Amino acid sequence: MTKLLHLEDSPEDAELVAHLLKVEAPEIQITLVSTRKDFLRELGQPNFDVILSDYNLPGLGAPEALALAREKKPNTPFIVISGTIGEDSAVQLIRQGAVDFLLKDRIQRLPVAIRRAIQDRDERLKHESDEELIHEQAELLDRIRDGIAVTDLAHTIVYWNVTAERILGWTAEEALGQNALKLFGRGLETSVRAMERYLESDEEWRGELSVTGKSGKVLLIELRVTMVHDLNGQPKSHLAIIEDITERKKLEEKFLRSQRLESFGLLATGIAHDLNNTLAPMLMASEILRTRVTEPADAKLLDLLAVSGERSAALVKQIVSFGKGGGREKVLIQTRHLLLNILNLMQETFPKSIRLENDIPTGLWTVQGNPEQLQQALVNFCINARDAMPDGGVLRLTARNHAVTENEAKAIRGCAPGRYLVLEVSDTGRGIPAYVLEHIWQAFYSPSGEGKGSGIGLSTARGIAVNHGGYVHASSEVGRGSTFGIYLPAGEAEPTTSAPNSLAPFLGRSHGELVLVVDDEEGIRESVSVILRRTGYRPISTPGGIEALAQYAGRIQEVALVITDLDMPGLGGAAFANAVRHLNPATKILFISGAPDASGIPLASLGPGTGFLPKPFSSEALLLKVEQLLQLRPGQ
Repeated sequence: MTKLLHLEDSPEDAELVAHLLKVEAPEIQITLVSTRKDFLRELGQPNFDVILSDYNLPGLGAPEALALAREKKPNTPFIVISGTIGEDSAVQLIRQGAVDFLLKDRIQRLPVAIRRAIQDRDERLKHESDEELIHEQAELLDRIRDGIAVTDLAHTIVYWNVTAERILGWTAEEALGQNALKLFGRGLETSVRAMERYLESDEEWRGELSVTGKSGKVLLIELRVTMVHDLNGQPKSHLAIIEDITERKKLEEKFLRSQRLESFGLLATGIAHDLNNTLAPMLMASEILRTRVTEPADAKLLDLLAVSGERSAALVKQIVSFGKGGGREKVLIQTRHLLLNILNLMQETFPKSIRLENDIPTGLWTVQGNPEQLQQALVNFCINARDAMPDGGVLRLTARNHAVTENEAKAIRGCAPGRYLVLEVSDTGRGIPAYVLEHIWQAFYSPSGEGKGSGIGLSTARGIAVNHGGYVHASSEVGRGSTFGIYLPAGEAEPTTSAPNSLAPFLGRSHGELVLVVDDEEGIRESVSVILRRTGYRPISTPGGIEALAQYAGRIQEVALVITDLDMPGLGGAAFANAVRHLNPATKILFISGAPDASGIPLASLGPGTGFLPKPFSSEALLLKVEQLLQLRPGQ
């Protein structure tokens, strides 16, 4: 019901207004006053929807009444009616806050003016209320510890809170209107596409991303993105919650590294180069001699030598990578190789009273992850199984592809249906009681009992699984053993490769190219030269960079390929390669090295036609790499 306060000293005019308004709105309630005292009294009463005032009243004119109304009822529309009012006076009243003025000879327009005044008042109040609510919400969002950003569907930023500014460096003025993909740095397109596909069927996407802040510093953030819909249910924007986890990840990495046997890392890194240089000629020599040996017993010994050398090389690589630990980068993992490496490690270190079994088929789905972290999680499971069998038993490592159904997902806490690679470690130990099984994933709670184990191995494994978007599970029966497993979101099946097992496939494929072999290890120089010569190349060798440079300078146009060790006394491999490039940029260069960190060298910075082969390597790997480099066109 509309309530009207009417300031008028003429009963006839007041009756005319009342009649006109009640015809349009019979429910309207009109309070009539004619004096300043009565007007002030009514202004103190509950709100009126509209105040209607004559222009000229004894002792109280419209300008003064308007001033009083603005003071007491600032949100109530004020309309002036007058028999004669000048244009200047009317404009002055509008400037002071009146919403409309009417001449009495056009009083028929009054109902329309009142409806419009009330509608304008309601819209203004709603707008002010919305602005106040937005301001309050913005203040609340600025107080929380997470960054908040809103982008439209084209990833243009439309909201940016103070915490987002603190985390990433850009102020709201700098961020608003910018494309988030361009602002945060290149390389996010793949993750963003995956997020968009996920949000089509789920409420929230969560992931870890490396982004570049305003200062240029690379940050690791945890991003939670929710699709926002409009009133019609159509996608409207993305709400992103940003948490800086850079320091947390650094602490987690330090925590993981503290679990490893530091002596393994220190010892393996220190001697890996020498070990690899020692193993490389053994492996190549065994392959060369196999073509000459005809006695079955001698051939068996050579096979044993090759297998032992390969096993030793794999063990060195395994120990080095385990001791160094892994960073946060995730790569495509062929899990079968990782599991076989773990089996080799256990064969070397676990008691002989524990029999190792495995079921690791080919065709396993790949996973995206950190190999060292996944290895640590599984080794933690294996150590837990070893401790559960002090008198010996069977430890079994298995892997399988598995599509988790809706019903199965309900039985695993936090699990969602989908394709998973399942990795499990089972033992025939004493088992875990049910009351202990409930707490095994808690930090510093050891299922092995007080005084045995740190109590952080299983919680660490669970953290690694969660970090990979996966889940853990455990089952046990007292007296019969336990099974621990990890579910990892799966990709496609592992690619299968087959390599030749002799030099025969390479015979006749060379064109007599001249190859310069440079290595301070005589065994490696001789082995590489013999392999190249057997397959039709013309190798020349030298023990150091200075001697090699002299050899190369005399045959610049003739040398098709240089094979050089990276770590040599005097003129090292990288400096020697730079000199070769200066003399002839078209010369192909193959770097070889037994140093643990050599594979991280940015070879692309040395120019086109460059390759790398870690020691120890097989003759097949060497010849394949040589063929690949020689087949490259100039500039590739």
